[in-house]
Amino acid sequence: MSALVLFAVVVSVLVARNDAFGRTDTVVHVAELFQFNRLQVVGNRTLTDDEVIGLLGLRDGISWWEVDTTHLKQLFERHPWIERLDFHKRYLEQALIIEVEEAIPWLAVEWNSKPWLVSRSGELIQALESIPTDKRAQYADLPMIKGVAAHIGGPENASLSNLRFRYVVELLKSFEVSGEFPFTVRSFTLHSGGGLTLSPISTNAPEIVLPSELVDTTPVELFRALRLILEDAAARSEALARIDLRFVNQAIVTPRGKSAPK
Repeated sequence: MSALVLFAVVVSVLVARNDAFGRTDTVVHVAELFQFNRLQVVGNRTLTDDEVIGLLGLRDGISWWEVDTTHLKQLFERHPWIERLDFHKRYLEQALIIEVEEAIPWLAVEWNSKPWLVSRSGELIQALESIPTDKRAQYADLPMIKGVAAHIGGPENASLSNLRFRYVVELLKSFEVSGEFPFTVRSFTLHSGGGLTLSPISTNAPEIVLPSELVDTTPVELFRALRLILEDAAARSEALARIDLRFVNQAIVTPRGKSAPK
């Protein structure tokens, strides 16, 4: 809005009016014309409107010049629940629209002996136990990443645990873009000796062990091999307890009722 237009708005409201009892001057505070009297939050699901507005330090009646959107975006670009933040200033309506894109919980991870929500971008969002009970239930079925804790003690413990966590997240992303797992996964367990175990929710589905390092194979090849094994077992009406795909060009298949090799 140009300075000329703003000046015209100011002049138009600083006028005298007449009523039935005589002339009465209407005094309008100019500052009130340059403020946001309506704050509206859109796109939020987990954070409430009041939480978003409070985090940003905004309030009804805040002046236009107090709202530094560039600073606010930089300030909250690392907020665990906010992945993107946009502002739309509607001056004629004296309204500020706050558009929020929240992180979407994708997985959970055992971190410092507590389950944490993990976003699709691979960031820790919030400890599950700190979320209100009425909102916690919606995350009950998220697959859990286990085995990332480094049991070595000392200050390097957190660093190594973080590396293991990042590695598993990137590994799961590579599998996700290559296809879907043949069943709903309850947990992913990283083993210190190598291997990532997928444990299914269904007791009728087999446990699957994938290589923790994709050196001589690709996720696409692993999914193809897994699909063929499952199709073959179904054709023979054989129930499988475990499929181990850690080894190059071979799979160790354990029928249900038998012990899996170490």
